Amino acid sequence: LYFAEFEEARKWVADNLVFDKNVDVNLFESTIRILGGLLSTYHLSGDSLFLEKAKDIGNRLMPAFKTPSKIPYSDVNIGRGTAHPPRWTSDSTVAEVTSIQLEFRELSRLTGDEKFQVGENQSM
Repeated sequence: LYFAEFEEARKWVADNLVFDKNVDVNLFESTIRILGGLLSTYHLSGDSLFLEKAKDIGNRLMPAFKTPSKIPYSDVNIGRGTAHPPRWTSDSTVAEVTSIQLEFRELSRLTGDEKFQVGENQSM
């Protein structure tokens, strides 16, 4: 039963999980839920599909780190590659930006690409 459910979910991820959308997402929420979920599934399954999807969303979240202060913006448009602070204040929440380090460091470790760990934004 579990294997069949996993295969169904894997097929959905392979066929339907596309991040090239003109939509703003919250950096923190997307990191802990999407990136973290994909990395966890990769570790549990060893299936490179999940690592590739994690790398895709990780790259799309990187514009948040291109700030004068080096404190990432809270919102990222994952299709356009733009980012901005929250609409209700000029700064991002410290608790949010400090708690996303685990996922980005792990993405760097798995891909061998240091930019995720150091927060360097490179073109998508």
